[in-house]
Amino acid sequence: MLRRSEPRRRRPPRLYTPLVLLCVSFLQPLRAQQLPLVHYGIRDGLPSSYVSALALGGDGLIWMASSAGLVRYDGVEFCVWRQKDGLLAESPDDVAVDGDGRVWMIYVGTGIQYMDRHGTLLTLPDTPLIHGDRIPLIRRRDDGSILALGKMGYYAVSHEGLSGPFHPLPEGGPIDAIVDLPGRGLLIATTEGAFLDSCGQVRRIPLPYDLMGGFEIDVLAIRDGTVWCYGHHGWVASWDGFSSRAFRLPFPVGRDPPLSITMELDAAGALWIASYQGLYRVHEGCAEVFTEAEGLSSSWISDLLIDSDGVLWCATEAGLDKLSHPAFVNYTSRADLPVNAVWAMEELRDGSVWLGTNNGIVAIDTAGAPRVLTARDGLPEESIVDLKAGDDGVWVLGFNGVCRWSEGRFRPYPYAPFRRILLRSILPVHASEVWIATSGGLFCLDPRSGQFTEHRFHRQVSIQEIRRVVPRSAGGWWVLGSRLWIWRENGSAEEVSLPEWVGDSRVSSIHDQDGHVFLVTSQGIAVRDGEGWTRLQVGDLIPFDAVRARDGTYWIGCSAGIAMHDGVKARSFGYYDGVAVEECNGNAALLARDGRVWLAGKNVTVVNPGWIVTPSPPRPLIVEGRADDAVEAFPTVFHCRSRDHSVHFRLACPSFFNEQEIGFRYRLQGFDTAWNPLERGAPVRYTRLPPGHYELNVQARQKHGEWDGPELVLPVEVAPAWWQTALARAGFGFGLVGVGFAAAFWRVRHLEAQRRRLRRLVAEQTVEITRQRDHLAELARVDELTGLPNRRTLNERVEMELVRAERYGRPVSLMIFDLDHFKTINDSAGHATGDAALRATASRGRSVIRDTDVLSRWGGDEFALLMPETDQATAVSICARLKSAVEVRSSTDAVPAFTISGGVATVTSFDDPVTAVDLLERADAALYRAKERGRNAIMHEMDRHPEGS
Repeated sequence: MLRRSEPRRRRPPRLYTPLVLLCVSFLQPLRAQQLPLVHYGIRDGLPSSYVSALALGGDGLIWMASSAGLVRYDGVEFCVWRQKDGLLAESPDDVAVDGDGRVWMIYVGTGIQYMDRHGTLLTLPDTPLIHGDRIPLIRRRDDGSILALGKMGYYAVSHEGLSGPFHPLPEGGPIDAIVDLPGRGLLIATTEGAFLDSCGQVRRIPLPYDLMGGFEIDVLAIRDGTVWCYGHHGWVASWDGFSSRAFRLPFPVGRDPPLSITMELDAAGALWIASYQGLYRVHEGCAEVFTEAEGLSSSWISDLLIDSDGVLWCATEAGLDKLSHPAFVNYTSRADLPVNAVWAMEELRDGSVWLGTNNGIVAIDTAGAPRVLTARDGLPEESIVDLKAGDDGVWVLGFNGVCRWSEGRFRPYPYAPFRRILLRSILPVHASEVWIATSGGLFCLDPRSGQFTEHRFHRQVSIQEIRRVVPRSAGGWWVLGSRLWIWRENGSAEEVSLPEWVGDSRVSSIHDQDGHVFLVTSQGIAVRDGEGWTRLQVGDLIPFDAVRARDGTYWIGCSAGIAMHDGVKARSFGYYDGVAVEECNGNAALLARDGRVWLAGKNVTVVNPGWIVTPSPPRPLIVEGRADDAVEAFPTVFHCRSRDHSVHFRLACPSFFNEQEIGFRYRLQGFDTAWNPLERGAPVRYTRLPPGHYELNVQARQKHGEWDGPELVLPVEVAPAWWQTALARAGFGFGLVGVGFAAAFWRVRHLEAQRRRLRRLVAEQTVEITRQRDHLAELARVDELTGLPNRRTLNERVEMELVRAERYGRPVSLMIFDLDHFKTINDSAGHATGDAALRATASRGRSVIRDTDVLSRWGGDEFALLMPETDQATAVSICARLKSAVEVRSSTDAVPAFTISGGVATVTSFDDPVTAVDLLERADAALYRAKERGRNAIMHEMDRHPEGS
């Protein structure tokens, strides 16, 4: 639905129609200024340069019938459907959108087709063609239904076909236009006049057909219950249900009246008329015509559309034009101003506005025509600092002096000190004096004498700091420098404390409008409220100057375009909003007597604050959701699968005030923890979403705006794969439990087998270690060859027996013997035979000794026999028996015959300590005595003669 301002109360007509027509017939055309247009052509994505029809969808999207097919614009990109996509023909003749979002297309003489929200195209039966009719137009009613207009009548169209009764034309004549008048019926424009069809009752609308030159009515428009009609001879008529009035549009001399195509009424109450000769605007008794000279891409306009935000769209043969803000009028340096900087503005009593520039003065009259005054017109200095209108002319302040424009010429007022200081501004001019603020103080000029008087401020004010002096409503002046003072007429000065946030920021201007005081600083606008200050910020823009309009809004010239602050929040306007001024870096801001605001920089922009339509916050729209190759248009609930590799959504924002500056942010509830920024035109993309229920939240905002617009919420259902379902997970769980139990059972069995194997190995290793230990212990104590105790064992037993013998007083005997000529046996018979002889000695010796005796191998072929509790006589007897046993011979014995020699020692007294070494040495000494006596004998240490064999 169209956003409209509050309807104006219309006074009932007091005079009869002819008198009204006589008044409005003097309608004067104004010179049309450069339109704040944005053009969309082939380079912007429009598939064709010719657009024949426009339609607005319920979701705010704009649909176009073009020579290349059906086109949709969503604020981000143009999407096109061609004949290869299923259209009946390459170029639809008309397009409309019903209440269910279906897009209807008419092909004259061919048929009717519609496309649903998901992009499916269906063709209706050719019922109208059966009647021999042609369907040139389709129109949407306020209830969302569609009407098809033919030569013989109109039809009700539904998505099943053409239903309902056929409505024949009233009084004949083809239908040119039809609109829905809520609560009153259908208004029909034909070549026989305008008719109101209410509940089947048709009556003619009482228009001044005689003044209009005939009954032929081309187009209709309705606003606030008033019907506007356009005739075929350039006449525009209105009917409010009671009376009518009419006026004729201006058109170039020598040309035919413009042939109208369509009409639209904007929120400001202006009537826009499209024709093949240009675009007409009718408002408050004035008519303007716009052609290519005023910025249109083409004068051939085929259709008009006003969207839900009040933006005017023009379909032309050269593309698509957008008029965002009709409230803006621009004077550009290329078209109207032969300058590149405007530093001052002043409105004269005749309504003209003078612009002080860096290249002279530009005077713009009430018709908008500029006139340039330079040195050729007598201007002594072309760089203008300030302008002020007085009773006797216009006072002009340059960089080096002041002059006055009066009676068509300039008169200079030279003053030598002005060349050494900076001239700032002129205070409001009085007949008797002209005050000039400079960096060197205030100077008063007497126009009659041409004399200057210097005035120095109070000593508290530094004259070098003065930048601007403004009259104070309560008397005196505001003096602005690095600080702010109130300068009273008695010459005293009082400093005014500024808010802390101003700090060292640049304070460029001060205004006192009927007691409403505000400062313009680089940090925002400081409004004086009693003794305090209120701060109005304009985002990241830097203000240079501002004025307060009659509706209480502040209009601010900024570092990039202009801004408006309504006391709550700011709104910026730039190139795409139709603003030509780029940087208002001077003190050029003016509130004209007609309520319009003039702001200047490189160019000049004039704005009518009452015509500004506040746009609704940008409302994002998801036009497409895609999961891998599956596409869903305008999803309400988006379904995808967890195995889909990529899921992305394409966003649009059907808010066309300045779609180039719209930003997005999004988050997926349940997945994202914070908002994600998104560039215009980029898709929202996710990869491998886990299964679950999510909500995609999207917000949009205009540049420098707040995220306070409506939030789009799209439920997203991610279906799990079969292996991610609850049943599959349960099966997997039970399977894992079973596998776990089996693995645990197998592991236990395996560990048990390992334990048994390890125990067996440990036991075997223990036995082997014990055996090895015993073997080693045996090897440490037993001679390996003979199996007899070795020398170490013998020494330990000798020590033990000596201790026991000493304790109990018992005797101990020891014999050491060896084989006689043992080396001869080894040398003659070999070492093996020698070893056999040694083993035989040990074996034979063990067989004859007592159990208590210890026979050991002493070393080499020497043996020792320990005989505990044995005296000398018994020892000699035992040794003799041993000798006989060792020397015995046998025919089967492989050991050769040999003899032994031995020495015996006996300990019977322990008066002196006796050690094992002593006993062994005594026995060894006896052995050597036996060998000295000829061998083959046993000798006791006490004997003189050895025992023979």
